[in-house]
Amino acid sequence: MSPSVFLHTIEEGNNMYKDMWKDKDESWNFLQDYDPELIKEEKRKELESEIRLQVDELMRQELKNLKLAVNREKELLAKTGKKKGGKKAKKKKKGKKQKKGKDKDLTADRTIESLYKELVEEGLLIQALKVNLSDYIGEYSYLGTTLRHLSIEPMPSLLDVRQLIALYGVLPLGSAAVHENAPLVKSLLLAGPSGVGKKMLVHAICTETGANLFNLSAANIAGKYPGKSGLQMMLHVVLKVARQLQPSVVWIGDTEKTFYKKVPNAERTMEPKRLKKQLPKILKLLKPNDRILIVGTTRRPFDAELQSFCRVYQKIILVPRPDYASRYGEYPGPPTLPARSN
Repeated sequence: MSPSVFLHTIEEGNNMYKDMWKDKDESWNFLQDYDPELIKEEKRKELESEIRLQVDELMRQELKNLKLAVNREKELLAKTGKKKGGKKAKKKKKGKKQKKGKDKDLTADRTIESLYKELVEEGLLIQALKVNLSDYIGEYSYLGTTLRHLSIEPMPSLLDVRQLIALYGVLPLGSAAVHENAPLVKSLLLAGPSGVGKKMLVHAICTETGANLFNLSAANIAGKYPGKSGLQMMLHVVLKVARQLQPSVVWIGDTEKTFYKKVPNAERTMEPKRLKKQLPKILKLLKPNDRILIVGTTRRPFDAELQSFCRVYQKIILVPRPDYASRYGEYPGPPTLPARSN
């Protein structure tokens, strides 16, 4: 007889049965459904191969960056070696600048209680509404992954926004340990159309962390602490109280007005650009151990000078309108009518 064509296939099946199924405990699988562990093993190999490609690409990019950094250091060392004579003069200039840049306590003779009371009376320190972050209801964007496969970046979902607020706002302000170990984020911008919950998220950060809320919006500081010296005093008092009573949130509503390209005639008396030059200085004064977050909200970011606007805000979060899944989840359903009696 000629050799069997099916014997090889039968032997392979028999070996696979001995290796995989013979001693396998399937007492839990009475209905003989799929085995999730087997599927995980198969898919794990595919994921490892995909992740390996991404990791290799990141490592190559990191190696290029390191080579560029080493080359820059070599060039700087070569230049500084030629200009040894100019070091002493530079050191003297730096020393003078450091002495001039030392902060003076403009309110050394006043207590924190009096400064706190003054800010409350001026309306710069306001009471946050009791709103939890969980009250910001929203669903995950289930089509986002499919769109990314097609090289289309989807709109962020409300759940993404809530997670980012928790990551950059609630966790660093609420926990000193997280603030020390996490990347330092001093400023946050919430951009989106009106009525999507930007102010609610600001109040939610204060509620979840117990933070004080300072309102430095252009409309709120108009006519208060006039002049250059008055503006300096206002910012000094705000930062001093915010440091002493941290965590603190400094909110700047309609922050595009602070960076107007051209101030409208109707708003010139309000002087909306008072804080434009001061905000970068405030960010430099904030130290790593200060649990103070500057939060700006805007519905018209295109009215601002983008270069200076983006320098101030380290993280920009787009707050979109609710998508279908979020609106459907909030819909309570049609009202029920009472049953008729005959």
